[in-house]
Amino acid sequence: MTKPRRGLRRIARTSCTSRTDGSCRASPSPPWTPASPVLWTHVDFLWTCRGGKLLDARAHPCGAKPGAACASCYDDIDAERALVRQVREELVGAMARGVSLHHAPCPFMAEHVVGAGAPRDRVLTAPYGVPASMRAVEKTPSADGRLRLGFIGRWNRIKGLSVLLGAIERLGESAPVALTLYGEREVWNTDTYAMEIEARARRLANVRVAGRLDPSRLADAHRELDALVVPSVWAENSPVTILEALALGTPVVCSDEAGMTNLIRDGANGLVFSSGDAQALAEKLEILARDGDLRTHLRAGARCVRTVEEGRGGIRARILTGAAAGRSLEGEHAPARPAAALRG
Repeated sequence: MTKPRRGLRRIARTSCTSRTDGSCRASPSPPWTPASPVLWTHVDFLWTCRGGKLLDARAHPCGAKPGAACASCYDDIDAERALVRQVREELVGAMARGVSLHHAPCPFMAEHVVGAGAPRDRVLTAPYGVPASMRAVEKTPSADGRLRLGFIGRWNRIKGLSVLLGAIERLGESAPVALTLYGEREVWNTDTYAMEIEARARRLANVRVAGRLDPSRLADAHRELDALVVPSVWAENSPVTILEALALGTPVVCSDEAGMTNLIRDGANGLVFSSGDAQALAEKLEILARDGDLRTHLRAGARCVRTVEEGRGGIRARILTGAAAGRSLEGEHAPARPAAALRG
């Protein structure tokens, strides 16, 4: 039998009650009552997922639902898996009930926070903000008339780069499309995926590998983009790259994973395709490349969702008054509805 790791054994010892047969059962965790109001912004899924990313041991999306009693990632503690999971759930639940206000950047995260034990009336759903100084940029006309696409982010499996390159390959080199890839391989990641992606990208004539994008050059990069592509195959949490794109006036083409479709509405401020489906993405890109009116319409719909200042002021007011719990701020800055001609 594999022994649990030292830290987990310590948690189990301090949080369990002995039975007459020598085994343990989890002891209910006492309520956590901090002296001052506590705001907790949930940047990952750590309260409901041991790894915080909703990924399995192979770094693939696990598909866990909010509130799921998941234990598949506890292989290293074998027979005591159920006990450690129960102890963790008790401790997290006690913390969740003690926090004054939980800030969930998207509805999917909010459901996970409630699933961890937080009272629903203390969970505030509001996207991250961007600096108020970040405004829509004037686009530089395309010199050759091609649709200029961009990807900005990490080069790992869950970001869906293989799906994006698959779509570009399906369109062919003759398609009026050009893709710029910003980002780089994670030096600490020994997975060969990123190296394979880079080699694959460099073989395509209509793809440019631009390397890391310095934050100071973000606005300049968006001046040269007609659309940002976010092909993630994993649940996101209101990606800042999407919020920045909208604030800078760039429409977004994204997959239909949770945490993004609350920001991007198909035909309003971007286009949405079925997650992991390179052919579906290729079809969306082809439509966008050939329909100038659609590009103009989507660009008009791309606008700032929320500023940092708005978010800070709104959350502060809600903590002080206690009036914000259970409400969503997303409706206050929701993207425009699709034009009737684009519905369908």
